[in-house]
Amino acid sequence: MKRVCVLGNSHLAAVKLGWDQRAAAHPDLHCDFFGAPKNGLAEVVFEDGFIIPQTEEVRGAFAMTSSGQEKVRLDAYDSFVTVGLGFSMQAIVSQIYRRFRSDVHENLSGDFTLVSEAVFRASCGKALERCTAMWLAQQLMASGKRVLIVPQPLPSERTLTLEDAFPNAALWRQAAQYGDDAALLGSLVTATQDLASNGLHFAMQPDETRAGPLFTRDIYSRGSVALLRPLGGAHGEQDVGHMNGVYGAVVITQLAKMLGCEG
Repeated sequence: MKRVCVLGNSHLAAVKLGWDQRAAAHPDLHCDFFGAPKNGLAEVVFEDGFIIPQTEEVRGAFAMTSSGQEKVRLDAYDSFVTVGLGFSMQAIVSQIYRRFRSDVHENLSGDFTLVSEAVFRASCGKALERCTAMWLAQQLMASGKRVLIVPQPLPSERTLTLEDAFPNAALWRQAAQYGDDAALLGSLVTATQDLASNGLHFAMQPDETRAGPLFTRDIYSRGSVALLRPLGGAHGEQDVGHMNGVYGAVVITQLAKMLGCEG
């Protein structure tokens, strides 16, 4: 039996629902889930072999998502998985592509600085390196544990038709319109390859869930639910960033394969 601790923000809900669907198919795998909204997992410390929340809000979120556990015992698990927590294409688009373009990009609209492709890709790597997922991964690897990072899913293809889907949604539409989407995906892939190391692995978004390089197929976002209303509180129609349990089940299958528990 391989015991896995899955840590994440609001995107953890989809993976938890996916585990509920797929657990029976993986009898040699056990998963516990610890989540906190937004960037709550930055408000923890590693102390005496535990991950300990530093606020009542995060402590309560841990208890709700893990069925009562308020802290994580590191030696109880063989591997750790982070979900979301800022490791995302969103970081590349909103922090880098919004302000910089390289000579491989065709979108010349907006106020930006032209840089070399090498500088652009290095900047993408730096943006991802600063996220909470990477901070947690580094702490966990220091304790000798294997860590897998599951990036935040790409937004639904519904973004292409919803005007106010989220801040910077227009920039995502421009990237797709001008054909910069493949180059942006390449920047993400290169960054993950550069950041990977012994003990750190990336479970990139499964191809079957994608609607091109920048978006997720809409069927995987319909009926997504919030993390802390107990699971079942649906997001609204305008939410294009969170995925559902069907998406989560695909991710669980991928993780099980990476962990050697294919069922």
